[in-house]
Amino acid sequence: MKNFRSSSFQIFLFLGWAILSNCVYSQSIGIWNNVSDGFRTQGTVRMGKAAESPSNINSYQSENPLSKLYQERIGAGVEKLMGQLKTRIVLISSDRQVVYQNYAARSMQTATPLGYSMSKSLTALTIGHALCANPNISISTKAETLVPRLTGTSWGQSSIEELLLMKSGSSKQEPQRSGWQSEAVAELHRPAYLGGHSQDVIELMIRHDLKDFKSGTSHQYNNYDTLALGFLVEAITGKKFHEYFFETVWKEIAASKNGAWLVNGLDQTFTAFGFSAAPEDWLRIGHYVIDQINSGSCLGQF
Repeated sequence: MKNFRSSSFQIFLFLGWAILSNCVYSQSIGIWNNVSDGFRTQGTVRMGKAAESPSNINSYQSENPLSKLYQERIGAGVEKLMGQLKTRIVLISSDRQVVYQNYAARSMQTATPLGYSMSKSLTALTIGHALCANPNISISTKAETLVPRLTGTSWGQSSIEELLLMKSGSSKQEPQRSGWQSEAVAELHRPAYLGGHSQDVIELMIRHDLKDFKSGTSHQYNNYDTLALGFLVEAITGKKFHEYFFETVWKEIAASKNGAWLVNGLDQTFTAFGFSAAPEDWLRIGHYVIDQINSGSCLGQF
């Protein structure tokens, strides 16, 4: 096991859609195609272009000694896990070398799968960029000072940090709703996947603000806190969220394929669940985060 453990770090990417898709629509023959292309042909998206010179990620080589070791030690276990979780893609990267890969179907190798709630981490990165570029705004700044429409709401009374920690207190969450406080609320947002969402998200947030907890006192995993962060990015930067993301995070990642954010008819970005990218570009995102942390940059410290 010495060589297996000696790599400086590994990034594991599991993309499993069966459980997630149940939260979107009942399963159908075409659901996997929709998910695997990030709903780009179904929903309304804003696209970020691939880099002319993508950052280095060495593709899988079955004869690589470390790849052989991964296959020998974990291959059977990963295949079993994929069957149990109905996972479609597993990639493991070690020092920018893909040392293990498993695709449920060959077509998955060219997919640009929807990341669902992995999008929340990208939203956190983006607001980190915005804060680093605007040091006059603190992580303790109340949201309502930047987005007046949120004044008096759970989100408006929360600081940026509390929203990152999902502590707005707007409502007690039902875990099975995957971030929506009720089935009724979830149903209002599901049309986004098929390009059928045209309601103002802030208006919906205000309507659904139950104020079950005082802001900052209770963590409740939810989508609205991350959607609020997206509006904060727009207020801080004066740009649409997806525009700022593509100009900063995506540009610096130097992806090999186009990335895309789902938006509604008002061009509001679904920052909590709407980003899609190629499997190896998801790995690039992971390496980017590690690079920022190791560099000690403002974003890395954030």
